[in-house]
Amino acid sequence: MIWVSHEGERNSVFLLKDATGKEILRHELPAFSGVEGIAVATLPKGLYFWSILDAEKNRASGKMIIL
Repeated sequence: MIWVSHEGERNSVFLLKDATGKEILRHELPAFSGVEGIAVATLPKGLYFWSILDAEKNRASGKMIIL
C-alpha cells in the first residue's frame, strides 16, 4: 500500500508507470481528499515512476522501487 496526500483545490489523478513508460495504474484524487491509500501489492517488483496531475499541470512526480 502506498499513501498519497492530496489537499489541492482541484480534482487530480495519480498515475503510475513502469520503467518502459507504460501506464500501470490510474487513481482519481478528488479535491481536498486528504490522504488516500492505493493498493500496489499485486504489482511486480521493479522501478516505477509516479506523478500527480491536475487539469493544468504536473503537480508532483517521482520514482519508487517495489521490492
